[in-house]
Amino acid sequence: MRILVIKPSSMGDIIHGQLTAESIYARIPEVMIDWVARKEFAPLVEAAEFADHV
Repeated sequence: MRILVIKPSSMGDIIHGQLTAESIYARIPEVMIDWVARKEFAPLVEAAEFADHV
């Protein structure tokens, strides 16, 4: 299963999206979660173990 998270607007959106993605990853470890985010927020997402591509 693949999921694309599009959260380009603010840091709060990124953090809330990460909580949801982390919950999905905990239940379905084989899921691939890709993200679209603004460049300044990319390091937040890249640091997460459940983000496959940013």
